[in-house]
Amino acid sequence: MQMNQLIGTGVVLALAGSSWANSFDMSSGHADILVGYDAGSNELEIEVELVPGDGNFTISPDLPNGVDVLEPNEIRFVSGAASFVPGEGVWRFGEDFAPGVLFLGWGAEEVSTGVFENDTLSFELVGITGPGNFRLFDLDQFNQEVELLPNPGTFDVFAESADHFSFEFDAAGIYELEVRARGTLIGGQELVSESATLTFVIPTPGAGALAALGLAAAARRRRG
Repeated sequence: MQMNQLIGTGVVLALAGSSWANSFDMSSGHADILVGYDAGSNELEIEVELVPGDGNFTISPDLPNGVDVLEPNEIRFVSGAASFVPGEGVWRFGEDFAPGVLFLGWGAEEVSTGVFENDTLSFELVGITGPGNFRLFDLDQFNQEVELLPNPGTFDVFAESADHFSFEFDAAGIYELEVRARGTLIGGQELVSESATLTFVIPTPGAGALAALGLAAAARRRRG
């Protein structure tokens, strides 16, 4: 997917410089990007659930006590040097847990079953900005790659569950993925969330975590 475009239907999305609200940079460990459902307001939302108890969890600055859920605009995912694959010239993480690497899931594990048709919701990719190409993929039973998130496009997640897939970037820099959540309630009402921006900071090869964090800090200063 080329990153020099925004995809929408009659909507202009102002991504760059508009989404950053707070200063949490996560560089390793487990987090899940989730669809949430508020039955009181009958609305979908996108949130990031942090799982620091899984070990090798690194976030800066430290989270306040009791905080384990953030809005997407409150966090950046900073890929460490350990995610670089020299033979392929890409950064890859997300599907397998390993020290020093981001372990990111997608799901709807806080949504109860029996609320949405077929217990199914979806993430929709609305647009991307960044210096290179991004892929999200899984491996099938024959170890073949299955693309999950075309640009534009959607992929399904399921109530009370979350899964881990491979994120892949082929150039260093800052990427912003604009996503929405969708779901159809039992009874036929379709719900669509507001858009949310997921931000990824990809370091230059061999630069290490400090350089990646410096890139994130410099970007925040430019946007301040």
